[in-house]
Amino acid sequence: MLMLLRKLKKAIINYSKPSWDLKTSQFVPSNQQRFLLDDAWKPKWVIKYLKRKLYMQWHGQGKREIFNIPATAKNILWINLSAPSLGDSLMDLSARQMLKDFNVDLLTDKKNISLYQGDPFFRKVYSDKEDISIDWSLYDLVILDSYSPRILKIKAEKMPNVPFVGMWGFVNGFEVHRTLYSFYRMDFLLKGLGSISKLTPIIKTPDFFDAGLDNKKKKIALVIGAEWNYRRYEHWVEVVATIFQEYGDDFEVVLVGSANGSEDAAGISSRFVQCKNFVGKCTLGQTASLIQQCDFVMAADGGLWHIACALDRPSVVLFADKKLFDKQGSRVTLVTQDVCCEVLYADKNVSEIKSEEVLSALKHLVSKTRL
Repeated sequence: MLMLLRKLKKAIINYSKPSWDLKTSQFVPSNQQRFLLDDAWKPKWVIKYLKRKLYMQWHGQGKREIFNIPATAKNILWINLSAPSLGDSLMDLSARQMLKDFNVDLLTDKKNISLYQGDPFFRKVYSDKEDISIDWSLYDLVILDSYSPRILKIKAEKMPNVPFVGMWGFVNGFEVHRTLYSFYRMDFLLKGLGSISKLTPIIKTPDFFDAGLDNKKKKIALVIGAEWNYRRYEHWVEVVATIFQEYGDDFEVVLVGSANGSEDAAGISSRFVQCKNFVGKCTLGQTASLIQQCDFVMAADGGLWHIACALDRPSVVLFADKKLFDKQGSRVTLVTQDVCCEVLYADKNVSEIKSEEVLSALKHLVSKTRL
C-alpha cells in the first residue's frame, strides 16, 4: 500500500511538472525541493494547475503559447498584474533591460505605474486594460506574468490570436528569488541572446523632491513600517539613539515609508526632533527621490528596500523567515551579487534582531563605502 502511494505521488508530481519546474538559463534559489516533498502532489496545487490549464484551453489560448521570444516580435505588450506588491513588481520586471532591442509596452497595477512612466525600457505604460489609447492590434507578442485566469482572460479578450510567452507560467506554490528568476527566465526565453548588465531591480531616476534635507550632512533613510507584521522592526527607536550616540551630529536621519508606519514614525520623531519624518506623507515618486538623496538606507525586506537597490543606495537590510535555498541547500536571501548591502537575518520576525547588531552592520557599511 505504501509503495502504491509513493508511485501515485510520483505520477501526480510528474504530471503537474509545469506548475513547479523552473525553466531558466541558470539555477535560481527557491523553496522548490520542500514543495516537491510536501505539497506538489496535494489536491490544492494539482487542482489549481488543472484549472489554469483548462481555462487556457477553454479560451483557445493553448495553441498560442510559444516558448521563446522571436527576433521578429518587434512590438511587445508585457502584462504584469498578478503580483501587484511594490517589491514583487520591481523584481518581476527587472529583466526588461534585456528587451532593449524591442518596442515594449507595459500593463501594470495602478499603484505602481508612477515607477515606470518615463522608464527607458518601456515605450508606453498603462494601468487599465480598458484604456482607450491602447492599440491592441499593434502587438505581435504578449508577455504574460502568469497563467492565472485573470491574466489569461485579458489576453483572450483583447488579443485572442496573438502568440504569448509566460514569465511564471503555471509555476505556483513556493518561494523563488524573483529578481534572479526574472533575469534567468528572460535569458531562457531569449535563448541567451540578451545581455545582463547588473542583477538588480531598476527604476528610472526619480524627479527631484526638495524636502529641505541638509546638504552638508550624510543622510540615512530609515524605512519605517511594513505590510506584514513579521517585517515590522520594533527597535528603530533604539537604533536611532545609537546612531546619534555613535555619530553625533554627522548624520541626518530621514524617516520614510507608507501610512502603515505612521504610528512608529511619530514615536521616533517625538523623541528625536532632529529626525525628518516623511512616513505616510509622500507619493511613491517623492519617497524614491528621498531615498536617492540619502547616502545609506536601513530597512526590513520590502518594496522600498528594492527601490534603494535599484537606485544603488548602500543599505542595511533585515530579513526574516525567507525560504530560499542555494544548490547546496543553504539558506539565502534576496540580495544579489551586485547590491552593496549588509544583511541581517532572523528565523521568524525581524524584531528578533538586536539594535546593536543593526548599528554594527551600519558601521561596517559606512566603513566599507569609504574605502
